[in-house]
Amino acid sequence: MSELWPLAAEPALLLENLNQRLCETLSVGQFATIFLATFDMAYAAIEYAAAGTPSGVLLAAADAPPALLDGTGLPLGLMASATYPSRYAALPRGASLVMVSDGLLEARDCGGAMLGTTAFMASACRAAGAASAMGIVETVMADFNQRVRKSPEDDLTVVCVRG
Repeated sequence: MSELWPLAAEPALLLENLNQRLCETLSVGQFATIFLATFDMAYAAIEYAAAGTPSGVLLAAADAPPALLDGTGLPLGLMASATYPSRYAALPRGASLVMVSDGLLEARDCGGAMLGTTAFMASACRAAGAASAMGIVETVMADFNQRVRKSPEDDLTVVCVRG
């Protein structure tokens, strides 16, 4: 990533170059997923590209419905010719973008049901009124811990960025 950082202003281009390098270095069956965004605070917007990540939840304002930011795309390291489209979203002042790893979505609750995107979105919406990005992360994690009583079997990451 550090060698490709000069391309960071263009997330799609950076992912395409990173993908080509990973195709040369990873073993068969290995891959990586990523959500890469640039934040333009002057225009209150983000440009992003994704490679096989869960969709992020954009909480724009109290009166606006939440939006899912598309995290689909071929994971990095699988096909050297893969391309990654540039995507755009408004990120108005006070809006929050909440992202999670698949470990949260694929965890199973006490009844054995997978939490999934719907439960994640509901949790993010409940957290929307938190005073800070950390408050949103804490609320999402509290919801997770209440529903899932055992340690996750996969990585578990929750990130929130506030505009």
